[in-house]
Amino acid sequence: MSTSAAVRELDADEIARSHGPTEYLRALVRDGPAAYVENASITMRALGIDDKVVPLVIAEPGRGCTYVCSPHSHFVGYPLSERGKRASALAMLGYRALLGPYGSLLRACRIDRVVYVDNWLLSTNPTTPLTADQITRITEYLRERYPRHAIVHRTVNPALDPQRHAYLRAAGYRMIKSRRVYLFDPRADGVFRRHDVWKDRKLLRRTLHAVTRANGADAAEASRLNRLYRHLYLDYHCRLNPVYTERFFALLLRDPFFSMFLWRRDEHCDAFSGLFVTNGHLVGMLTGYDRLQSRRDGLYRQVVAHQLVEAQRTGLMLNMSGGAGEFKCLRGAVETVEFDAVYDRHLPAWRRFAWRLVQWQGALWRMM
Repeated sequence: MSTSAAVRELDADEIARSHGPTEYLRALVRDGPAAYVENASITMRALGIDDKVVPLVIAEPGRGCTYVCSPHSHFVGYPLSERGKRASALAMLGYRALLGPYGSLLRACRIDRVVYVDNWLLSTNPTTPLTADQITRITEYLRERYPRHAIVHRTVNPALDPQRHAYLRAAGYRMIKSRRVYLFDPRADGVFRRHDVWKDRKLLRRTLHAVTRANGADAAEASRLNRLYRHLYLDYHCRLNPVYTERFFALLLRDPFFSMFLWRRDEHCDAFSGLFVTNGHLVGMLTGYDRLQSRRDGLYRQVVAHQLVEAQRTGLMLNMSGGAGEFKCLRGAVETVEFDAVYDRHLPAWRRFAWRLVQWQGALWRMM
């Protein structure tokens, strides 16, 4: 029997009948990802293996695709955008002179021809618990089904899921350093006595906003959440972040898998925070706030303080995701490295060369 036995792609009806996927996942496969993420030029499917359903993203070379489903955007476009916010015009000329040819080489090696396993189109993904045997069977199935694609598992975090990390390495995946993320342990000694945490919690307690957990009846807020998100993540940060649609936020608000908290004042939503639990830890997946509000309101500080309180309430480690590293570390978070696990042994040498390059890039980045 083939090692890929009992692995198959599910149609929309089979996904709907299964108990594994959330409403969110069923909708992305049923309606197509473009309905929820404007800059995701991909195909989305689902794999059934034993009693589990795993999302599958099939990507082809293109331009302008969000970094959550484009290695080129992740390893070249996004870093260049981040540098552009801090570097002088002269320094940017140097960066572009270096990264331009490098990015062109990665494109020539078809680095964006990828099939992602367990990619939920979020910066930090929920994790489907897979055994070593299941990872091996999925890999063999995808080698046969998509022989021209690299196979990638995003957001592999050895600190939070050492077993998954070990299984992937044993199955022949190479670990490529992807980004820094920040972990907050609510059980760490003295963490809630830190000065910054104390100040932020005081600000949250005295807020003039009503902080409530959203439910399906709050779907009317989707348009407002979409505007807050875009103003922060796209206008202020980087256009290679996912361009989520109003339908995406409506989906989050009605799917109980996600805990969406809203900050309202005078019936007007000024901030939000999204959390979910996966593999025994808590993940802060999305935040948004009105950047035109007074800094004295400290909306971002309130949102982070609320996430720390939720970690304390549940007793779970909180993955605060990437960005704002100094801010998070001052509140007791610890920096760790997240990986992309890449399987490319079935590809020709010129295709593998691209992944070797980004592996070297990750090694250099770690020394910086």
